[in-house]
Amino acid sequence: MKQIRIFCLLMTSVFVGGSGAAFGHDAACGTLGDEDLILTLPCVVSGDKAYSATLLPIKRPDGNVGKWTLQAGSVKSASFDPGNNNCANYNPGVSLAVRCVLHDGALWSAEFGANYPVFDLRSYEPYTTNELFGDSLGTYKIGDTGPGGGFVYQVDETGLAGKEVVFLNYNKWCDVVSDIKTSMLPKTGFANTNAITKGCPSDTTAASIAKNYPWKKGQIDGYLPSIDELVFIAGLPELAEKLPSEGFFWSSSQSSTTNAWYWEVGNSAMQQANKSATNIKSTAVRAFNTTIKTYKIGDPGPGGGIVFYLDCTDTPCQHGLEAALADAGTAEWGCDERPVGGTKTGIGTGQSNTDIINAKCGDSIPYNSAYLAANFKWPNGQTGGFLPSKDELNELYKHKDVVGGFDGCFCWSSSEYSSIEAWYQYIGSGGQEYGGKGNAYDVRAVRAF
Repeated sequence: MKQIRIFCLLMTSVFVGGSGAAFGHDAACGTLGDEDLILTLPCVVSGDKAYSATLLPIKRPDGNVGKWTLQAGSVKSASFDPGNNNCANYNPGVSLAVRCVLHDGALWSAEFGANYPVFDLRSYEPYTTNELFGDSLGTYKIGDTGPGGGFVYQVDETGLAGKEVVFLNYNKWCDVVSDIKTSMLPKTGFANTNAITKGCPSDTTAASIAKNYPWKKGQIDGYLPSIDELVFIAGLPELAEKLPSEGFFWSSSQSSTTNAWYWEVGNSAMQQANKSATNIKSTAVRAFNTTIKTYKIGDPGPGGGIVFYLDCTDTPCQHGLEAALADAGTAEWGCDERPVGGTKTGIGTGQSNTDIINAKCGDSIPYNSAYLAANFKWPNGQTGGFLPSKDELNELYKHKDVVGGFDGCFCWSSSEYSSIEAWYQYIGSGGQEYGGKGNAYDVRAVRAF
């Protein structure tokens, strides 16, 4: 390891060594050079725009470094989502918070004072937990204990992404005789599990137990493996000593309207059993990627709100909706006694509803409910959001305790009921009603990520 002294908090044991360019990381993550200590930032968010920039170290006569200066001409517009978790944040005249810096094969964060164009280092820390990413950073091999506490049974060539498995308790597959659409093909366990939990809505089925299993760090992103995934797991010599010594384990693949496939420890052949059998255990697997952030309900969102809805239909829980921690204000719905038309209920419709309301009502009622939501300033620097639809608002009500900031409010949705009425919800009891658009109700901004 090269001995480069860095002034104040930046110790030689931290930011020295190779550039680590081969390390798999988010494209928004910055890099700190080896000998030259040049800080390259591909994504710096200021307001609602993203830029790239390069900072050059200012070396003192004794060789120590504690300050960097902006390289002339290096600031350029960057095509990054300002909500990207790895983007740096620039607060003019106050600070530059660099969330993600790659150096010597490890990731770090750093805080600089911002006396433009000079930036002085205030603090730094390693990113080794899921504050930034969904799983602990590190490389894994088959047989290791994974970031969620299971046994790793699959990894990519970098060792940064893969799958892990845990073996759970006895549960029925389903007690409903129906043809739930599942598959025996590889990599179908996640989709199978969602199909089972939808077609057989019970908290005690093998699929439901696997889907809701709380992994080591609170991740709720598991699923019941397909039959091919179970065959693969059972055949790995690296897991031979870590597999259960006996027992039967369900797969998520059904074989008929009444039966499903399961695996018996020590028996290479897969077998069928009635879905209502209770002497077969559940198995949960999950995909992990140490460079991708995943979320659970109640987590801080990328904008600084609280996650209240997640879309985990086809992939682990990387995307969803977050709500602001407090109301944006009180306002009329907009377009009093004038139909807007086109607004809808449902998840994923709030943004388009908000755009429609602002396009048709902005001239007559510039500070309507949709305007307040769309112009909300999020804590992490993002601008904008939207007024939730009727269904999105109901999801927010379901998780009102983890979001907080509600005082029994009547909150507007962006879903129109008639030319003179729109849907709102009383967050105290959850009742949804429609009321006159001229009423002054509370506005809670949400945003998609």
